[in-house]
Amino acid sequence: GDVHVTLDGLDPRDSGRGVIFVDLPTAAREHPDLLRRALGAPGERPGVASHAHFWSLARAAWPNGTLLHVPRGVAVEGVLRVSVEASRPDAAVLPLTFVLTEPESSVTLLEEVISPDGTGWWAGGVEVLAGAGSRVRYAQLQRLGDGIWNLGSQGRTPTSRRSTPRSARESRSSGSRCACSARAA
Repeated sequence: GDVHVTLDGLDPRDSGRGVIFVDLPTAAREHPDLLRRALGAPGERPGVASHAHFWSLARAAWPNGTLLHVPRGVAVEGVLRVSVEASRPDAAVLPLTFVLTEPESSVTLLEEVISPDGTGWWAGGVEVLAGAGSRVRYAQLQRLGDGIWNLGSQGRTPTSRRSTPRSARESRSSGSRCACSARAA
């Protein structure tokens, strides 16, 4: 395909404790209930209204991206890493990243998005569904090529006042254009 997703950093002990860290096609096959929960109801759209159509398009074309689920009480040590790389300079890339944490869990995810120089656009989204008392740290490093449009969305949905989702984005490109939105529910 035009997009390659690479996952790294999951300790086998965390897998044994129920942590799920997979690409979206694998999530659809092996964890359909979690994926349905992550995708949410059809009327729920994160981000600002002016970007709603990009988020809808990304959800309609969701096969690229990541699902991370951390069960109740599990603290994932270290940093989980995902790399999403476009292979074509003229592609429309629509990856989705879903982080679902159950109560009293914690995780750190570093996502790197990469594209060659070109005339394409990147319209990825990140949705964090944090359980009560959970701690989620998310950062995205963007290495998008010159001329690439980036229309991103980050949604954080703490399910309790005690959950603490945090995120950061850093862009490293001189010629790409960014129109990003973030929301906290």
